[in-house]
Amino acid sequence: MGADMGFVKGEWMDAQGLGYSAPDTFVCDNCVSDSFLKELVRREASAHTCNYCNRHCSTNIAASSEVIMMAIYETVNTYFAEPATSGVPYDNNFMIEPIGIDDVLGELGLDGHQDFLNAVIKAEINGNSFVRASNGYWAGSHPHEVLASGWSLFCDVIKHETRFHFANKPRSGVSSPFEIDVADVLPAIAEWLRPQIQVLEVGTKVYRARVRARDALWLPSPDQMGPPPKEQASAGRMNPAGIPYLYTAFDKTTAKCEAPAKKSAEDTVYVAVFEINRPLLIMNFTTLPSVISIFDVENKRTREQALIVRDFVQAISIPTKKDGREHIDYLPSQVVCEYLAQIFAVEAGKTLDGLIYPSSTHYGGKNLVVFPEDRQTGTFSGVTFIKAEPMDS
Repeated sequence: MGADMGFVKGEWMDAQGLGYSAPDTFVCDNCVSDSFLKELVRREASAHTCNYCNRHCSTNIAASSEVIMMAIYETVNTYFAEPATSGVPYDNNFMIEPIGIDDVLGELGLDGHQDFLNAVIKAEINGNSFVRASNGYWAGSHPHEVLASGWSLFCDVIKHETRFHFANKPRSGVSSPFEIDVADVLPAIAEWLRPQIQVLEVGTKVYRARVRARDALWLPSPDQMGPPPKEQASAGRMNPAGIPYLYTAFDKTTAKCEAPAKKSAEDTVYVAVFEINRPLLIMNFTTLPSVISIFDVENKRTREQALIVRDFVQAISIPTKKDGREHIDYLPSQVVCEYLAQIFAVEAGKTLDGLIYPSSTHYGGKNLVVFPEDRQTGTFSGVTFIKAEPMDS
C-alpha cells in the first residue's frame, strides 16, 4: 500500500509541475483543428477509437490525450505563467488581472471538438490563473514583440527626433532581453532578415515605365528610361533624395502602375526592358516564410523569424498618401535601405545589390530596386538596358 501511495504521490507531483493532469482517453485528428496537433495525433496514434467523436477504424487513428495535452500545456507555459511566480506586482490584487485557462486557450487559437476542449480546460490543476509572459516573466516579450516595439521607436526617432545621428544617440541603458536600444534595431532586424537573401540570375528581365507628356520631346533612350541623375533624384519609398536607385518591376503591368498616371490621353507610356547581366545578391520581401503553429514550441525560433519578416515587410509596404508628408513617411524604409546597401554584410566584402518588394499599387506585383554600384557616377552595372517601346493603354 505504501509503495502504491508513493507512486500516486509521484504522479501527482509530476502533474503539478506540468500544470495539468490528462484523462486516460484517446483523441483523433478530427477533434483538433491545428495542423501541428493533427500531425502529432497521426504520428502518435495508438488506438482504434476516439473517445470524443466516437470515430472508429480498423487501424490506429487516435493518440493518447496526454500526448496532445502535453504539447498544448507546453505552449501555455511558453506564452503564459501564473501571476505569483511570474513576478506580477501585488497590492491587495495583482496589478495585471489574471485570466482563466479557457481564455488562454482562446488566445492561443486552440479549437476542435468541444468535449476535447472541455477536457483540456478541466485538466488544468494549478489554480486556473494566468498572465501573458515570456520565459516565465510577466513583463517579458517574445523576439517579434521586442523588434516590433523597437521598430516603432526607431520610426519615431527617425521622423521626429534625429535623422542622421540616431546611431550615436545616447543609449537608453537597456539591459533587459525584452528591450532593444534604437541604435541596435537595424542590425537586429537585418540578421533576422538574412534568410531572405537570394541570387537573381543573369538573364532575368525587369521593366521600368515612364510617361512622356504630349508636348515633351525626349526619346526613350537608356538615359531617359533609367534612374534620374543624382542632381534630380527625388526621395522615393526606398531611396533618399539625391541618391538615385533603379526602380523596376518584374512585369510590364506592375511597371506601368508604379509610374505616375497619365495626365492626358495624348501622353505616351513607354516601358523599358532591362536585363540582369551578373548575379545580383538581393533580399526578397515577396517570398515570405510560413508562420508555423504556435503549438510547435520546439521550433519557436522559426515561428518568431517568420513573424518578424512578415511584420517588417508589411510595415515598409504600407501605401503612402501623396499629401506632402510622404517624404516623412518614407524615412524609415530609406534608412533601412541605405543600411542594407552599404553596411549590412552578406558575406566578407559583399553587400546587397538590391531588394525585391511587393508593389503597393498593383496587387500581386513585384518590384526590384537596384542600389547604385558607384554612387559618385550613379552607375548600375548589374543591369543592361535592352529596349523601350510604347505600351498600349
